[in-house]
Amino acid sequence: MPLTPQQQAAVENRGGSLLVSAAAGSGKTRVLVDRLFRYVTEERQNVDDFLIITYTRAAAAELRERIAQELSGRMADLPNDRHLQRQLMLVYQADIKTIDAFCTALLRENIHLMDFGGERGLTADFRVLDDNEATLLRRRVLPRVLEGFYTDMTPDRIQLADAFGFGRDDSRLEELVLELYNKVQSHAYPERWLEEQRAAWAGLPPDGGETVYGRELLSSLTRKAAHWAALLRASLGEMAADGRLEKAYAPGFAQAAAQLEALAAASGWDEARDRVRPFPGLTAARKCELPELKTRMKALWDQCRKEWKGQSALLSLSGEEAMEDIRAMAPAMAALLRLTEDFDLACQREKVRRNVVDFSDAEHYAIRGRAPALHNGVRSELLLTFDDERPQGYVAGVRSVYLDGETDTVAKGQTGLEPGDTLEFLCDYYSYDGSYEDSYLLGEPLTVGAEAPAISDVPLEGVTRAAYRITDLFGQHHWTPALSAQ
Repeated sequence: MPLTPQQQAAVENRGGSLLVSAAAGSGKTRVLVDRLFRYVTEERQNVDDFLIITYTRAAAAELRERIAQELSGRMADLPNDRHLQRQLMLVYQADIKTIDAFCTALLRENIHLMDFGGERGLTADFRVLDDNEATLLRRRVLPRVLEGFYTDMTPDRIQLADAFGFGRDDSRLEELVLELYNKVQSHAYPERWLEEQRAAWAGLPPDGGETVYGRELLSSLTRKAAHWAALLRASLGEMAADGRLEKAYAPGFAQAAAQLEALAAASGWDEARDRVRPFPGLTAARKCELPELKTRMKALWDQCRKEWKGQSALLSLSGEEAMEDIRAMAPAMAALLRLTEDFDLACQREKVRRNVVDFSDAEHYAIRGRAPALHNGVRSELLLTFDDERPQGYVAGVRSVYLDGETDTVAKGQTGLEPGDTLEFLCDYYSYDGSYEDSYLLGEPLTVGAEAPAISDVPLEGVTRAAYRITDLFGQHHWTPALSAQ
């Protein structure tokens, strides 16, 4: 069966990132396989040059089998094609796996490059915990963390403990820390997110509507108000088919729609609160010509009124009154965030001690990078960050490095870059036997501005020769043949 024009376009597109969205069974896998083989057959690429990510191991195995079957079919047509013959051996080495399997493999291959703050780190034979093992480890670590929490009861800790039953049962606090910890793991950089939240609670705005929570609640409320107003307006047109129903219901529907539209247009918390009005009533509709329409309109009205009752209750407090409650809880929230940070650190140390990781660890470790540089004249490592907002990456911070011959000692502290700081990028030079010789500066010094420096690809000019030094799991170095580019 031939591909559709849309499928063919997806197979042939070479314009960069490509998103294919289609229903189940519509041929997405076939498009993926055909796109892959166009690279293999027309551009003479190898199957193992590609990274193919799936959501489940079963899907990865099925996709690998589909590729192998397609390869066998093409070899039947071209039995003497040595490039296709080579792919038959490479297909079972290709990176076709889940995201956690890929990150785990990447971490295992590069674990010797990881920095664990001068302390003992993971080794390449680490084991990945399953969900039950990871849960058990956290349950064992948390009581030790809470014991330390209770030994130094500062006012903010007392407030947190009192809020969750201190002196009777701290199970609610345990569950809250575990829930927050688990949710934070969905962030690319959990430690940074926790720090940002503590900073937010330390610098609260004067009005509750200006907090991130107030803005989110107001945004949700105005979106829902606009949604229900549109439904009520559309219903007015439908009621025109039944004169008696329209006469009874239309005034109430129109009044409620107008009130919701006014609320949807509010730009601030107190403005929205001032626009809240009692939900109007409906006049009874009798002897309607279309009883089914009446039933549907009444059900819509009741659903809208119920939704409105719950949403309008959110605006029972003014922004200033809401802020009083938020400020009262700020010390406890700061203590909770610090407690979660301590728990996260304790879990990481316990996992390193056991030489194990969980699924989140593999992803978190895999997206961190470092680059050598001089920071204000001091040998340092730039900490590179890649996230959704800046996928190309940027310099998130810097950490000093002290050289002792060929041994790097990394300082534990990380500092942020400040405007006016100077960065000079380094290239380490090694002799042919793999021993370190010297470091050379690359390009001109960079002065940090208001924004964190971004990472970019810079084309090389003229004839360039380069070789890669590959370090295996046992610390042995291997050099590739020199590559020439122009």
